[in-house]
Amino acid sequence: AQPLSTTSLQAYLAHLQQRGLSPRSQARQLSMLRQLCQLLVRRGVLTDDPTQALSAPKLGQALPKALSVEQVQKLFAALVGQDPTTVRTRAMLALLYAAGLRVSELTQLRLVDVQMTPTPTLVVHGKGGKARQVPLGAVASVALAQYLEQARPALLVGAASAWVFPRRDGRAGLSRQRVFQLLQGLGQQAGVALSPHQLRHSCATHLLENEVDLRAVQLLLGHADLATTQIYTKVVAGLKQQTVWRHHPLNQSTNHKG
Repeated sequence: AQPLSTTSLQAYLAHLQQRGLSPRSQARQLSMLRQLCQLLVRRGVLTDDPTQALSAPKLGQALPKALSVEQVQKLFAALVGQDPTTVRTRAMLALLYAAGLRVSELTQLRLVDVQMTPTPTLVVHGKGGKARQVPLGAVASVALAQYLEQARPALLVGAASAWVFPRRDGRAGLSRQRVFQLLQGLGQQAGVALSPHQLRHSCATHLLENEVDLRAVQLLLGHADLATTQIYTKVVAGLKQQTVWRHHPLNQSTNHKG
């Protein structure tokens, strides 16, 4: 008999599940077992691979992590002052959150993509070079206008550039890494654990929380497939469940006397 069998390995994986290991941890264990069994087959210790009949545990779909509205407000509140760098960061934060831009879309914005009148709008070039029109709300349009009129010329120091957020020499847009640095510094200042892509997730989540049509959110974010946008409905559903549970009378901290 083989020292390892499909039955014994199934029992081992069932034991891991009973111990409470996450599906991802179980999948890692199965992957190591596959590698071991393949090695033993090559060396002639096993006649066949018992892991071939085993199925990997379903990992499920990781849901996007959105900031709360209060956390976003903390980020904006931390941007105190009118110095050019602060004004630029405020404009970037507003576009990433209000317009749901990807960081790559932000860094690729050109002046010709910006229309401030009659309705503030951006032409955003997304994945695959597909362009979409994105309307700007009042806060984002004011932040962008202030940056373009005041901070951008000061940061360029006389250099010309076609980019909305250029490097100091004007020859290209800011790098994604530089935007990450600026926003992570802002997050530390505000006491908010922040990754820039969370702002896009937060935009979609907060819009759906306020009952904006799913199709409208899809068009705003530039998702090719509606199913991609639908992921955010699961986030919103989870948040609503947490709110209900938090406010349920049985879960309040008040003492009940019988």
